Amino acid sequence: MSTTSPPVISPVLTALRALHDGIPDLVFYRDIKGVYLGCNSAFYAFAGHACEANIIGLTNYDLFDQETADFFRQQDLAVLSKVFQQSDGSPFFAAVNLTRMEVAENVFLHCVLRDISERKKIEQALQESEEKYRCLFDLSEDAMWLTIDNRFVMANQASAQLLGYDSIDTLIGLHPSKISPEFQPDGQPSDKKANFMMAIAYREGYHRFEWSHKKRNGKVFPLDISLTRAPYEGREALFCIARDITERKQLESLEKCRSHVMEIIATEDVFTDIMRGICLSVEQQYPDILCSILLLDDEGKHLLMGGAPSLPDIYNTAIHGIPIGDGQGSCGTAAFTGQ
Repeated sequence: MSTTSPPVISPVLTALRALHDGIPDLVFYRDIKGVYLGCNSAFYAFAGHACEANIIGLTNYDLFDQETADFFRQQDLAVLSKVFQQSDGSPFFAAVNLTRMEVAENVFLHCVLRDISERKKIEQALQESEEKYRCLFDLSEDAMWLTIDNRFVMANQASAQLLGYDSIDTLIGLHPSKISPEFQPDGQPSDKKANFMMAIAYREGYHRFEWSHKKRNGKVFPLDISLTRAPYEGREALFCIARDITERKQLESLEKCRSHVMEIIATEDVFTDIMRGICLSVEQQYPDILCSILLLDDEGKHLLMGGAPSLPDIYNTAIHGIPIGDGQGSCGTAAFTGQ
C-alpha cells in the first residue's frame, strides 16, 4: 500500500469529479508520479472499493497486478488497447485515453478508461468469420470473384486457372467484358450486356445466366454465372460463382444433332438428301470441320460419294469410285485399314 499523502484537491477538480460521476465510463485522474487524485464512482466500484476516498493517494501498483501497473506507467501519454484484470481477476479489454493536465499549478494525468470487451468479442468473431469464409473462397474449386462498380476487386485462384491466367492480380480492376469476346452468342455487345446483367443482380439481389468468356489464349467457352448482391467493406458488391459448362453444352448440341438427323431420316424420301442433312448437322455441331459420307459399292471394293455438301465438286468427283486399298489416298487407306 502506498504511503503517499493525499494531495490537496482544488475546487476545479471537485467540479470535475461531480461531472465524471455521471459518466458510465471508468474515469480517473492522477498526478505525474502516478498517484490517484480522484475517480468517478464507476472506477472505484470496478477497482473493488466502496468509495473514491479509498482510491485517492494510491498508485497503479496498489490497484492492479505488476504487469498492468507497469503498462500504465510506460504508456501514460498514449491511447491504446490492452487486456486488463478486474478486481476478481477476470480479464477485459479497455480503451485508455490519457491526457496531461495542469490545474492550479498542479500537473496530473486525466484518464478515461472504457470497457470495450464486447466490441473486441464482436471484432474477433468477425475476424474469425472473415478468415473462415476467405479460406473457403480461396480453396474452392469453383471460380469465384467479387465486383464493385462492375469491376473485379477480388478473385480466387480457381478463377485465374479457369480463364488461363497465371495470377489473379491480372483480373483485378478489369470489367468482365475485357475477358469476353466482343459479342455474346445472341449478338449483343459483351460490355453492354454485362452491365445489363449486373444491373439485374443489383436490383433483384440474385441473377443467374449463361455467358461466353474468353481465355487468355483467345479460346471462347461457355460459363454458368450466378451473381449475388452482398455488402463488402461498406459498399454494394456482386459475388460471382462461375462454372465451365462446355461439356454440358456439347452434350446438348449432340442431342440436338441426333434429334435433327432422326427427323431428316423420318421425313426425307431421297437417300442423298438424308446424307446431305446428316453432314450439315455434323458441321453445325463442329464448325471447324467439313463432313462427307462415303459408301461401299456392291462389291465392297470401292468408295462412292454419299454426301458432302460443303466440299468442292472437283474433290467429290475425285473421291467417287476410289478403290479401297493401302496407299489409295487417305479415304481408301482408312477404309482398308479400318483406322
